[in-house]
Amino acid sequence: MTIEQLVWLALGLATVCFGGEAFVRGAASVVGRFGLRPLLIGTLVVAFSSDSPEIVSALWATGSGFSDLALGTLLGSTIFTILFVLGNCSLLLPARVSHRLVRQDVPILLAASLVAVLLSLDGRVSRVDGLLLLVALAAFIVFVVRKSDSERDDIKRTYEHEYSQGGHRGLQARGLLFLLLGLGMLWLGSRWLVDAAISIGRGIGVTDLVMGLTILGIGTSTPETATAISAILRGEREIGIEHIISSSIFNLLGGLGLAALWTSGGLAIPTSALRLDFPVLIAAAAGCLPVFLLGRLLPRWGGALSITFYIAYVSYLVMNATRHGVEVVPGRTVTFVLIGLALGVVLVIILRSLVFRGKGPTEQDTDLSNEVN
Repeated sequence: MTIEQLVWLALGLATVCFGGEAFVRGAASVVGRFGLRPLLIGTLVVAFSSDSPEIVSALWATGSGFSDLALGTLLGSTIFTILFVLGNCSLLLPARVSHRLVRQDVPILLAASLVAVLLSLDGRVSRVDGLLLLVALAAFIVFVVRKSDSERDDIKRTYEHEYSQGGHRGLQARGLLFLLLGLGMLWLGSRWLVDAAISIGRGIGVTDLVMGLTILGIGTSTPETATAISAILRGEREIGIEHIISSSIFNLLGGLGLAALWTSGGLAIPTSALRLDFPVLIAAAAGCLPVFLLGRLLPRWGGALSITFYIAYVSYLVMNATRHGVEVVPGRTVTFVLIGLALGVVLVIILRSLVFRGKGPTEQDTDLSNEVN
């Protein structure tokens, strides 16, 4: 690993992240000119646009013949977003989850994770599989559009305040400029990023999959991380949480689907990803399920546990990578431990919800307030 490789890696990450931010702003502005409702801009357009760094990087890696790097980038970004970013959001400002679309999207995220695993069991996501994933993504978009009409008025007003567009022609031209500039930066930056990651991985003996799961997955998640956390800090908690869930769904359905279609042979799936990384993804999505379905508090202790879960997972990846094929702990053991922890969290949340259900409104609100503090 040389200084030059590190410089190209940093330059690629910076270019991809700035390009992703420009693409998000441009896409939101351009579609707003066509009368798309602010709620749909926030839940669909911004979520998909902020996923552009990892998707474009994955497409470039797949087209260059590095399918493990592409898969690692998509999975690593999704796992990082669910566990680490959502965990930090709950630490910053615990929130009740009352946004209907959020509560309905979490089961879809879990279903998307399960479908991705099922299509990968034969060791490859074929072009037909990729097309199925994109059809599922289209169905998700139709679902969001239809369900958005029934969203609460206060939620709609929040999105209107955040994403409403004026009619000034200069703003429209600037939005188109940002869109084109963002696309160019994404494509150029992803090339630098993938080339540097491959060179560094080869130099230190780390596999393409691990490089994607860690450095590329985390680095390309910067736009959605910034969008979600800034929304939380502005007090727009539901927008931040919705963005995390929607972007994860777009990553799994859109990212994997496009990567599989990008080459004639489809996207190869290594055995190690089926043994560890996909189960971790499912456990992360399942751990969110009872909180969102029950509309309960997203507590600080849950956020801290989610972050700890992620740190343990990445630490295991790094330790195994530096041992050059000698497992510190068998991968199956780690998988069972992490899934067991996730199931434990689910049971705790369900039991707490049953306790709350038996209390009056005043007593329940007091308990929830004490938990936040």
